[in-house]
Amino acid sequence: MTDEVAGVLDRQPTLQAITWLLSLRRFEQLDLNPPYQRKSVWTRGEKQRFLDTIFRNYPSPAIFLHKSLDDEGNPTYHVVDGKQRLSTILDFADNKLRLAKDFGDSRLEGANWSTLADFPAARKTFWNYQLTVEFIDDVHEPLVREIFSRLNQNARKLERQELRHARFDGWLIDFVESQAALSIWKDLRVVTAARSKRMADIQILLEFAQSILLGSPVGFDQDELDALCAAYDDVETAEDFDAEEFVAKFDRAARTLSRLNEPSGMISALAGSRNNLYSLWTYLALNPVDDPEFGVLSRKINFFFAEVERLKQAEKEDPQRERGQDNRHIRTYVLNSAGAATEEPQRIERHSAISAYLQESEIDNAGVLA
Repeated sequence: MTDEVAGVLDRQPTLQAITWLLSLRRFEQLDLNPPYQRKSVWTRGEKQRFLDTIFRNYPSPAIFLHKSLDDEGNPTYHVVDGKQRLSTILDFADNKLRLAKDFGDSRLEGANWSTLADFPAARKTFWNYQLTVEFIDDVHEPLVREIFSRLNQNARKLERQELRHARFDGWLIDFVESQAALSIWKDLRVVTAARSKRMADIQILLEFAQSILLGSPVGFDQDELDALCAAYDDVETAEDFDAEEFVAKFDRAARTLSRLNEPSGMISALAGSRNNLYSLWTYLALNPVDDPEFGVLSRKINFFFAEVERLKQAEKEDPQRERGQDNRHIRTYVLNSAGAATEEPQRIERHSAISAYLQESEIDNAGVLA
């Protein structure tokens, strides 16, 4: 029996100057995107805060690397944790970032790497900054998850939207949080006391915004929502983005939902199902409704969701029932509302089904679906 304690991680903590990191990149020995790397995107403000840390020579958290050797003995260093810090360093060295305009030293405020040519002492401070680097040998997925869990054991108690609220303070997160304060979303039962406790209502509105920004239904992915908040943290730097046009589309879809809710409370009833709510929102956001068409559309939507519920109940009562008479669009929608219903393929199928149904169905003179 060995005297060693079972499950002990082999760690090799070291200090490395930024020049070492730049050399790794120069010789193509740095892998920023190994398969186990987590998705994460920093905002410009977060990058500038880290640069501030470097130029003030403050300490920063450790970076975790896994070293591998090829058949010739050439090393490659794979980033396990710390990608955003390393990317910030490399981007600054490549003139892709500037220091904050309120840095506190006029010689550095708003400076990029090129402008520091006139300030050699600042360049040396950057080059000589010491990074704490931890080398680990074992990078199988359960271990990586356990390392991150322990590094972030306090943060993991929070919901992801609560973490976004703490992390992001830019344009998009401000927009959806201000929307959540409007009475329209309370009336529609999107904002409820239960959802508000953990900011689940704001996350729903962020998904609504995402469908407009990307122009299609997309799968639910917390990392992608983080990336979206980062991309639209500062609208002045977001490429090909018209904030006024986005707000107009969002408001128009919200008003249509509100009108559909009157007087029957149809949307309030649907809001209990995030699948139905997301599908209807995406249809309305991507297919603007002209006022003369609203009455017909409202009746069609009522028919559609009534038929969806009827089919769900029929399937529940008799799973072996004859399905030959089912409307194919209703059936497609129902089939893709079960299981992994928030995945992108299922959301796209539901979007296609509701779109086809609403476009193909007709209302006769008596107001009955033909």
